Amino acid sequence: SISTDPASSWSAAPTNGGMPLYTDSDTAIRFFLPALIGNLSIQRSSSDTGYLNGKVTVPSDATLYAAFAYQTNDQILIPENQFATLVKEGWIKVPGIFQVTEPPGQQTLFQLWSHPIPKGPVTLTSESLPTPAALFLGRQH
Repeated sequence: SISTDPASSWSAAPTNGGMPLYTDSDTAIRFFLPALIGNLSIQRSSSDTGYLNGKVTVPSDATLYAAFAYQTNDQILIPENQFATLVKEGWIKVPGIFQVTEPPGQQTLFQLWSHPIPKGPVTLTSESLPTPAALFLGRQH
């Protein structure tokens, strides 16, 4: 389990298909990678651009997963050089498909990345990707 800062309105729920990608979004998770089975999805607003910033505390070492929307239709949202910077920050790309429900005519492509985090308040941030991402927490194996 995790604890959340009561002043933040952040919460967590076990990852599953059909759950909202963000609490204020009609978009729901349609397909998620095996790496996310048994993890907690961090529920927050889509306008919250933070990467936990101490709003969540984990009781033991864990893995933070972030699903980044990098392309919508033909529009590139995150260029490859930004993903290269993630690697320098210690993030690891997780292969597989992450997909959400979308309006007709829209297709968004995601990349899933992971980063180990130590026990305690999660303060990990990404200097290279300040945009919102779907966040998931799981135990380290």
